[in-house]
Parts: sequence; C-alpha cells; structure tokens
Amino acid sequence: MSMKIPKTILLLFFVFFAVVSFAQKVDSNVELSLERKFLSLPKTPISLSIKGEAIALNEGGHLQGIQYYNSNGNPMVYLSGSSDQIAYLLKGEIQPNHIQKLTTDTLMVNPYRHAGGFQIFNHYLAIGIEDNHLRDKSKILIYDLASAEPWENPIYTIYRAGEKERVTAGAVGIVEFKNEILLAVGNWDAKEIDFYACDARAFYKNQGEFYFKGTFSSVERGNYEWLSYQNVNLFSEKESLYLVGLARDEEGFHVADLFGLQFTEDELSKVTFSITASNASGGSKPLEHTQGKKVELVKIASRNFHCEEGADFKAGAGMFFQEGKLGLLASPYQAEKGSKINLFRSFEEWESLEEVSLPFSSKWELKNSFEAPEARQAAVATEGHYFAIDNSKIGKYERASGKLVTSSTAEGTKHLNSGYLHQGNVLLAHSNYPAARDSSDIRILNPDTMELEIFKDFGESEGSLTWVVERNGYWYCLFAYYRSENHKTYLAKFDPEWNEMQRWLFPGEVLKRIGHMSISGGVVWKDGFLVTSHDDRELHYVKIPESGETLRYVATFPAPFWGQGIAIDPINQDIIGIDRPEKKLLIGRFRE
Repeated sequence: MSMKIPKTILLLFFVFFAVVSFAQKVDSNVELSLERKFLSLPKTPISLSIKGEAIALNEGGHLQGIQYYNSNGNPMVYLSGSSDQIAYLLKGEIQPNHIQKLTTDTLMVNPYRHAGGFQIFNHYLAIGIEDNHLRDKSKILIYDLASAEPWENPIYTIYRAGEKERVTAGAVGIVEFKNEILLAVGNWDAKEIDFYACDARAFYKNQGEFYFKGTFSSVERGNYEWLSYQNVNLFSEKESLYLVGLARDEEGFHVADLFGLQFTEDELSKVTFSITASNASGGSKPLEHTQGKKVELVKIASRNFHCEEGADFKAGAGMFFQEGKLGLLASPYQAEKGSKINLFRSFEEWESLEEVSLPFSSKWELKNSFEAPEARQAAVATEGHYFAIDNSKIGKYERASGKLVTSSTAEGTKHLNSGYLHQGNVLLAHSNYPAARDSSDIRILNPDTMELEIFKDFGESEGSLTWVVERNGYWYCLFAYYRSENHKTYLAKFDPEWNEMQRWLFPGEVLKRIGHMSISGGVVWKDGFLVTSHDDRELHYVKIPESGETLRYVATFPAPFWGQGIAIDPINQDIIGIDRPEKKLLIGRFRE
C-alpha cells in the first residue's frame, strides 16, 4: 500500500529538494554519510502516476533506466528505453502525485536499438546503447542536458566492438572523483564492469580525452553474492568512491547493493576488443586496455525494496545523490497512462520541512542517544539503568549520564536478542541462529550482579526466538524465519505453564517491508504489539485478530531505531532501541 501524500506537501518536498541542503532533525550540524543515507532509505515507496496519453513506441523492448534531474528548479524524471528499431529517452515533469508532459527523444536507431541503464551527474547524462541482437558492439554517449538541443550531438562517445556480450554496455554510471570524470560500464548482466576516466577540467570544456582505467570481473569478486545488475550508479563522498548495483534477484526481491570501489596496482591481462573515444571538439583516438588496473569492489550493504503497482528493478531503477540527498527511483516496463513510478526517500528529508506537517499523523522521534559498543542486537531499561545487548555481551549504563557501569560476557550464549523487563529482572531471547537446526531459550539476567541463567528452554524450535513479552498473564514469543521462508515467522501465545495455545503469522503489509530478513523486536503497545524488522527505521503496529491465523495490520510509524530489539522504558513508556551501524543506544518518544 502506497503512502498517501498531500499534494502541497509533496510539491514543497520537491522544491525543497532543489534548493535546500539536508539537515538532520536532532542535530542540524551533523551530516549523515552516504552509507547511512543508503541504510535509511525506506523499503516502501511513494507512487507517482504517469498522466497523459500512452507513449507510442516501437514494440520489442521496454524501459531500462530512470534518473531524477533538477532542471532550473523544475524536478524532472528521465527514463531510457529500448525497442526493435530505436533507442530512446523519455522526459517528464514531476508534480505532487504524478508525472506529466512525458516526451520522447530518439537517441539512435537499428542496430543501436537498446538503450540501457544510465546516470545523470551534474547536468551530464551518460548512457550505453548496444546492439542487443548480435551483442558485439556498443556506444557510450554523454549528453549535456544544459544545451538547447542535447540529443543532436553527444559531447563524448566511446565505441566498443569485439567479443559477444563482453563489449555490450547495458548499464553506465558517471561521477567526478579526485579531479577526474569517471565512467563505469557494465556489460551483459554486469559480468564485467569497465572504467574510463578523463581530466575533469578538460571534460567540462568538451575537450576531455577518456582513457581506459580498469576492469572489475565478477568471476574474481570476493565472497559475496553478485547479481545481474541492470543499472549501476557511481557516487563519491570526500575520499570515498562507491558503486550501487540495482537488480531483481532470483527470489523476486528488488535489491540495491552498495560497494566500496578502489583501483588496485595489479595490471590487467590483455583484453581483445577495440575501443575508440571521441569528443565534441573533434578529437578521436583508439584506446588500449593493456594499461588498465584491476578494480576491487567490497560490498558494504545490501537492501531489499518493495516495488508497487508494476515498478520493477529489472526494468528501470536508478539512485541519485544530489546536494547531499539520496533517493531511489523504479520504473515499470512500459510508460503507459496510469502506470506508476516508485520513489524511495528517507524520513529525515520530510522532517526537515519544518513549515509543513509530516504525511504521518503520529510517529516515534528521537529523544536521546549515547554510545554503547554492545548495541548490536537490542536494548532494554530498568528503573536504574540502561542495558545494551550484543550476541554474547551486555553493557550496563547509567540512565542520567549514559556512562558505562560494567560490561559482562554472557558465557554459553550464541545469539542474544531482545530484552524484556520482568519482575525486576531482564529476560533475554536467545537462539543458536544461524545454525541449520533452530534451538531457542530464554535467559534471565540479574541486573545487579549481571549473572545470567536459563529461564525457559524450548529445545529444538520451529524458527529462532527473537523476543518475548508477557501480557495479561500469558507469554508471547516471536519465532523468526529468514529469506524465502520468512513468511513462516509467527507469534506464539503460551499459558503460564508454557503450553502453546495459539500462533499467528504476519500480514502481507509487514512482510513486504522486511525483504529477506524477519521480525527482530517487539513490545506490548496499546491493545496490540509494535514490532521491528532487522534494519529498517520503522515500527509496525499489529493486533491479535478476533479470528483467523494472521495478525491484523494497523499502521507503520517512522522511528529512529535501526530495527533490532526494542523495549519499553518502565519509567515513562518511551521505547529503548539501538542504532546498530553507529553502536548507539537510542531513546524514542511517541508523538501523536
């Protein structure tokens, strides 16, 4: 279900995006890093309808890429597409809840009929166009969107010819980094990504001469999953260079992978295909691949997103990072009247619009935070202290100052999860995750002595225990499943003697937001439960149904917590959670 955004708010949001720099709500002097912004993107989008008549294009293709561009204060969306005869670009104006005035421009014709994923940097658009039938040639074109007629003549062209599929150019990224303009060119299914560079000053004068810089080969990657990325985007921040790959995986999840990128000193073996580069000033020369270096990509993070109403990462997806703000777009396969474009933007971007109301009637907002190295799995509070929980370690902190009192290692534990205050002690959900055969138990922590004992042993369990709470004399325990089985995650109700009475599955409104992961934390709240996922800054409110085996979905609230285990503060009913990437303990307060 898409978030319903008032027109005035969404319009002000895009105007704001064009002219104002990002300010964090809690501390306006703190700028989130690109990595943190990547992690904070919500998994569920705002949907924008395409209005007007359907775009009449030749059959035999579909949309391939999508990018945001601010044209003199007017937010625009660009989409690339392929067909059986032409490669084209669409351009439309972003309005409060729709895309209007969609126009078409032809870039190239048969055999260069397949325009792939692309990227806009500054006012330059870099795109690859290939012969997707023979797959033995392609062109990388760079256009200046600030010119009156950008599509008549690209300012730079790189021509590639040679081995089938090796020289295609289905995904292209562009960025400036260390005084160079850098291009990333992914071939068929992004098996290899080639990199080209030229001097930035010469580039802006249309006099740049691109040279081959290096290649990344997925065959020689590290120990991580590599997908058939349909779009790759480049970003730089200070001394760091990043690549984002966008794809739909075999399980149907829409995936964005964030990589750190660096060029090694290892020489490439000779690559046998020809390359010629030219610029608008008339310069043209063949390029040699023997000068290039091997490129290393280190996976930093992977996110799953929920596309709605026909949008698909396998069609067109594109990330943009402009004026300190990160966003993500996804397109449908065809630009038809009524089809939807999905926009993913972080909640902080909305919070910085102080002059308008949020599109949420209520939310959880950050009240306080402090550093806690153990804050990797959960947090809990007693009337005297806060506790930060790691897999096998627990830190005890003063409430007033956040000062560490003591830290203890929980011997014999493998995966501690959420904490729950019960009769003056802390109950901790514990499992052997990620072992193949699940076993779970509940540990009890004496907050004074920091001694830990087994409270309830479930033995071999169906799923991994992630949290436990008591309500009206009954116990409620969450047993989690992951990846393709996470729909089997359930909430179980036990009587005081620990006999299971009933269990409930989670509704689709929650499952679609958690991707490969599962339900990590939960607390009793009002007449239901607030639950978290593994790493999303959201709280989902669910209730026990009057009948049936699926919990009833009520709402999803923005929250400062980065998923994981949460607990209710016994003094003021705030929620205690964690910021796992920064290893901080967070205190959140509900705002009606």
